[in-house]
Amino acid sequence: MIPQAIAGAHKVATSGTVVWHTAGAPFATIEFTRIGGEPGLDTELIDVAVSDLLFDTDAGPVGDRVLSSFLADPTIMPAVSLETLSDDRRLARPGLFPSGLMKRVAKAWTTPLSQLSCAHARVLVGQKFGLRWLASPVAEFLIQHPRAECDLYPGDLICGALRAHREFLEFAPDNARALFAGDFAWMEATFAFDPDGRLYLEATEDLASARRLLGLV
Repeated sequence: MIPQAIAGAHKVATSGTVVWHTAGAPFATIEFTRIGGEPGLDTELIDVAVSDLLFDTDAGPVGDRVLSSFLADPTIMPAVSLETLSDDRRLARPGLFPSGLMKRVAKAWTTPLSQLSCAHARVLVGQKFGLRWLASPVAEFLIQHPRAECDLYPGDLICGALRAHREFLEFAPDNARALFAGDFAWMEATFAFDPDGRLYLEATEDLASARRLLGLV
């Protein structure tokens, strides 16, 4: 039987390890290992527990994914909120008539870092909030997935990191150096959707500034 998680999936292998590409999650690959029974029949036995979802962050939004799940050591993002770590309660109280942004900031600020979504991280990085604790894990994520789309457009998180490059260099110098020294040739094509080109221009200006501070140019 095909597990519910991959209903409607396309089977691309029939022996050994079975790989499925799901239509519902186009950037997910699920690996199953056949352990017995008759292939293709209800008696076929598939070991589902041996594998996880593998995500290509360049192929779809990851806003709902937990940021720490992408890190080599997820425990660097503890089960404590930025409100608690900073001892700053102001951002947790958006006021009587809060904007949508203020509500999202308040939600992100009070969420334990271990459960912080990529979309919430983008909001906080965009406002330069909590970077003392976020710069290092966000930079680590972006080194591996620079074009990741959180909740706006491909590369939205790295644009925020580039705008906050001084803070990233201050709070996470090693990861920030590795990030800003990377290959950004992809940006021109990725940001081509912006009709006036401001997104690409600002990103390249911020990148140049970061590299000057690092002595790379």
